[in-house]
Amino acid sequence: MPIAIRCGAEVIVSEDLGATGLQQAVQQALDKTRQWRAWLSGVRSEQAYPAPASIPVPAVPEPARGATDVDAVVRTLVDSAKLSAREAQVLKEVLLGCSNPKIAAELNITVRTVKFHVRNLMSKLGADSRGQMMRIYFQHLNARPGPG
Repeated sequence: MPIAIRCGAEVIVSEDLGATGLQQAVQQALDKTRQWRAWLSGVRSEQAYPAPASIPVPAVPEPARGATDVDAVVRTLVDSAKLSAREAQVLKEVLLGCSNPKIAAELNITVRTVKFHVRNLMSKLGADSRGQMMRIYFQHLNARPGPG
């Protein structure tokens, strides 16, 4: 059993999962949490908590490498957060779901340098984690005017 599960994680998510897979993993974690709470309360899960379909999980667009939405949001964040060109490159890779080693290989830099840039990005964006950086991305994505 992986150590993360032994320590209380509901689901393990791989780095190359993609947005659809992430959405499924979140739903799976919600289902497990709901079942656990029902068990703790001594009530069957169907009675204690609503069915999975009644808990809305926001639709997440599936980003593709070089996606224009990611590029547009990164350009916005470069201006608003005063990001360097390298930080912008690292941010794009983070938003595409790449791990530190993958980012290092893609940008031809060391993993240590990637970690340095990620720490700076989190500081400049006011994020405590990559997950919060993704939240910032989706907030900017949803704030962009639609086509037409």
